[in-house]
Amino acid sequence: MSVKEGNVIRIPVEAIEPHPNNPRKNVGDVSELADSIKQSGLLQNLTVVPHPDKSGRYRALIGHRRLAAAKQAGLEFVPCVVMEDMSLAEQVAIMVAENMQRQDLTIPEQVESIQLMIDLGMSVEEVSEKTGLGKSTVYKRRALSAFESAEFKKSAERGGTLQDYMKVAALKDEKAREKVLKAVGTNNFNMELNTALNEEKKQERCELIESKLNEWAKKVESTKDMSVSLLRWVSFGYDIKEDDEKLQKPDKDCEYVYVKGYSDYAVYEVKFKSDETPQKTPEQLAREKKEQERLERKRKFEELENRMKELRRSYVLNFTLAVAEKKILEIGEGLIRLLTDAVYFDEVEEAILKLYGAEEENKEEVIYGKNTALSLFYALYTVGESEADLCRNRFYGTYSPDKEMLTYYEILEKLGYQISDEEQSYLDGTHELYVKEG
Repeated sequence: MSVKEGNVIRIPVEAIEPHPNNPRKNVGDVSELADSIKQSGLLQNLTVVPHPDKSGRYRALIGHRRLAAAKQAGLEFVPCVVMEDMSLAEQVAIMVAENMQRQDLTIPEQVESIQLMIDLGMSVEEVSEKTGLGKSTVYKRRALSAFESAEFKKSAERGGTLQDYMKVAALKDEKAREKVLKAVGTNNFNMELNTALNEEKKQERCELIESKLNEWAKKVESTKDMSVSLLRWVSFGYDIKEDDEKLQKPDKDCEYVYVKGYSDYAVYEVKFKSDETPQKTPEQLAREKKEQERLERKRKFEELENRMKELRRSYVLNFTLAVAEKKILEIGEGLIRLLTDAVYFDEVEEAILKLYGAEEENKEEVIYGKNTALSLFYALYTVGESEADLCRNRFYGTYSPDKEMLTYYEILEKLGYQISDEEQSYLDGTHELYVKEG
């Protein structure tokens, strides 16, 4: 039986249920709060709504932790304010606003609640008004609603940030989003994200190239039944504007075909087609297969090493002067370990200026002024990258441990760089691309 005291009603604890749409799914440990309630009583009212289907029962709207603690403390009645005639969407909005003020909601909980309000008929503007969240905040959270729920929650537990999720959501391919989402909150996130972004760029590049080539050439799987002459190569890896001439039809009026290879398109001029192509020997076929496998491994190594290089560059560009000053001894030690006669100091200065985005005439001020600690870090990076470029394993795919490369990564790790699993397997020779001996 409820007891009314002004606008506050004392309701039996057992008559109040947690709201099924409460954004905060886990109220956590309430033992300390329960002890306080036992000693001093419940000092703040709960806000409840009448149960839609059960007369005399209620659902908690604000105060889920207090309700759980009151039950644990053994209270029979709790003071409540009852909110009448509220739609379900309005109820969710109040719970979201209350939890967001306390920063109690995880990102997946925020996304789930906002999407629920949208599904219940609220516009983005109404959600913004009811919850107090900015419209841009609502739009950003809503953009994450397509994520697979269980994996989304796991990634949040690993420390995923809103920035991480927005980067994942920007990926166009659903399978790529799913794969990168699984890496959020791990050392592999940046590697997986860069891989997906590079794949998107390559796909866009290929579509552009083929759309141009299809205007005057025919795509074929193979030219083995044709007599052809190689006309040109068109690479996936460059801006289509830079290669525009290669995509134009030649002046000669004849038949042209093209084949998509491992990293570029081969465009051919057709001499004639033959139905009597000489048969290749098993030895020739075996050599061709081995060479194709080598070229494919070479291409994959190149992609992997470029991803690794981009990760290191991204890390360096986000390295601040404040961090550099704290790590000055480690940077100095690392630079001394890496310095070799193969890198001339003027080359190092030129690379540092590029990282700063500065001109030659400002060299003294930029490199040797107040930024000295950061300049030393940039010098370390420049020398390290020169070593990394010398020890690529792509040609035959056999593993050969490189002392300088391992030292470079050891130094970066001491400075806070997080080595991904794929980078580690590249460094220690366990990556699947390496040719297994024996």
